[in-house]
Amino acid sequence: MNWFPRRHTVVVTGDVLADWLISHHMSLEADAAEGLKWHASQRGSHLDEIAGGARLLADLMSEFTKAGLLRRFSIRKPEWPKKVDWEESRLSHYFATLRPYRINDDTKAEVWRIHQKLGLKACPEDVSHNSGYCRVRNDASDAELIVLADVGLGYNKDRRHWPEAIKDDSRDPWIIIKLGGEIKSGQEAGLWAELSRRKNKVIAVTTADDLRRIGGIEISKGISWEQAAEDCAEMLRKEDSRVEMLAQSRYVIVSFGPAGALIFSRDRLGGTYSLVFDPVKLESAPDFRRNGTMWGYTSTLTASVAYGIMSFLAGPRGGQPAGFVKQGVKRGLEAMRMLYEQGFGPVAADARIDNARDQEASQIKFPTEDIARVIQGEEVSWANGEIPHFAHAQVDLDPLDSWTILQDNHGGSLEDLARQIVLDGINRALADVPRLQYGDVITVDRQEIEGFESVRSLVQEYARKRRPPSLPGKNRDQKALQPLSIAVFGEPGSGKSMAVKEVISKLDVPNVDDFKFEEFNLSQFRDTSDVADALHLLRDDRLRGVIPVVLWDEFDTYFDGELGWLRYFLSPMQDGTFRQKQVIHTIGRSIFVFAGGVSRSLDSFKDIPNFKEAKGPDFLSRVRGTIELRGIDRQTGDESYLIRRAIILRSILEIEMKLAEKDTLKGRIDQGVLNGFLGVSRFNHGVRSLKAIVLNSSLSGEYYFGRSNLPSESQLNLHVDADEFSRAMRT
Repeated sequence: MNWFPRRHTVVVTGDVLADWLISHHMSLEADAAEGLKWHASQRGSHLDEIAGGARLLADLMSEFTKAGLLRRFSIRKPEWPKKVDWEESRLSHYFATLRPYRINDDTKAEVWRIHQKLGLKACPEDVSHNSGYCRVRNDASDAELIVLADVGLGYNKDRRHWPEAIKDDSRDPWIIIKLGGEIKSGQEAGLWAELSRRKNKVIAVTTADDLRRIGGIEISKGISWEQAAEDCAEMLRKEDSRVEMLAQSRYVIVSFGPAGALIFSRDRLGGTYSLVFDPVKLESAPDFRRNGTMWGYTSTLTASVAYGIMSFLAGPRGGQPAGFVKQGVKRGLEAMRMLYEQGFGPVAADARIDNARDQEASQIKFPTEDIARVIQGEEVSWANGEIPHFAHAQVDLDPLDSWTILQDNHGGSLEDLARQIVLDGINRALADVPRLQYGDVITVDRQEIEGFESVRSLVQEYARKRRPPSLPGKNRDQKALQPLSIAVFGEPGSGKSMAVKEVISKLDVPNVDDFKFEEFNLSQFRDTSDVADALHLLRDDRLRGVIPVVLWDEFDTYFDGELGWLRYFLSPMQDGTFRQKQVIHTIGRSIFVFAGGVSRSLDSFKDIPNFKEAKGPDFLSRVRGTIELRGIDRQTGDESYLIRRAIILRSILEIEMKLAEKDTLKGRIDQGVLNGFLGVSRFNHGVRSLKAIVLNSSLSGEYYFGRSNLPSESQLNLHVDADEFSRAMRT
């Protein structure tokens, strides 16, 4: 039986608005240059309009029909004005300023990106819809796909301009609806009442930020991919009328920006959740904010999902849409990356010359063609030379709060994965696992990632704050002067000090002074005067204009009793002051990091005898965040220790054997030696012992790491049980 492609009709409509971009033809560096006058800056500005809302969706989807199998698709849309004036009262207008920004940190080439969003000038709903801008030209009741933009400007309330295929009960088209703005319970009385009757063919596309605006909904941001997925899954299972509208849909796609998206599918009983994500970036990653921002992400994702459904409709009958939806989400995320990379066009070399304004104005546009090429799977060139990589994971809902993508994707073969990490490199072996790198610290452990990211968020927010003005009779700036206190626990040799330094030093906080790191080991202090001297040093750092970050190492050590040091930190932590003799000194803005020496976890810290009498509860009440670092020794109930051990071993070997990250160790390390490192139950001094064994091996000038390169048995016994290490090598 021969199969011939059919003709198809797609309707695109919804809320319409004009996006206005005010481009400043001066770089950020030029703005800060001495002597720049206001009128000179204004001469270098220009106002450009680009399509927004349903207009942008229609432009993107029209690109799909220019070639290939989708040429047989007809796109029906409203007849929008060819030229829009910013004073047009029948449209809503959104305004933003543009600046030249570097494409990325590795090049000097610049593109136009958003510098500041100025807000929306909304058109009254009755005026907007009476204008006819939402009325579909040559509407077709037999349309097989309808794509709607509901961005909260009233389209969902006005039945007059809804597509005929929705209003006709005898029709059953696929419907993709892009939601924007706050989702309100009243929406089900309008357009959603129609869609609920067709829920088996409805695909809703929204964003995590829009869902966060719903009262009573809590979705974490930038903590871990597992936590974000869990939060979204819990949200969609809530008995809330605003959420039930979404959960009734065949598919719900929740965007986390260019970093990932959650897909809810009702193809199976009870529904399934899957996550498409960037393994090395979270939603809060600064990569898409450091050099300006962009808009149009959700429209890009929606258009990509629409392309997937169009491809499904164009294929042989009887197929399943799930694979096309997933592919649409993946390519949509890639296209969102392309959107950020391209910006609103390149900045010409003479862009800052006044007479170049007209030339530059014509180059500012939405990169519709390049985005469409990515969505259609064409090969394109990327500025950094690497195609963005996205992984996939099924979300395990039973039980929540404990599943990890690492266990789900590799739970049955963690030992094999550990070997692959050492032999093939961290990024190649862990391509489908969330992993974050902070300088020399790399982790794939969900608990560690969530601890690090929570603390990063706390430090970033604290560093951005400024002291509020004080009022007469009220010490309003007391709270701002209060140090930020963090507690870090972990196995001996787990790298607590280095981890804290790397996590905080890699923060990207605009207009914030540098961090200055200090470290004091309380086990070496003789008395409380040493603490006062250390706090005076912090005051000196503040006078130099930096934010001191002080690591109080072994804060839980013995001093006049168990946990004897705690009481001397209560006042500095609470009030930002300390007393020396009869004088009270103010510390100022600073960050206290308390690293446990005796306690390996928060629970073990609480279990120390005399905890309550030593003011332990008072101490913890002043701590804002905690990090617990897991070690590399074998522990009951912790199967991922092998992965942490393999990551550290690979990192050390790359340095000692002069390997690039992509270099393989296959054929360069004896299988028995690798068995010994991975098979021994514990290292006497944690990471320090693992590193010492490698450093004490005779690898200088060697290509191959064999058994003869290992240290002598007496040296091995300093760091491991040499007999156990030898037995592991023979397995």
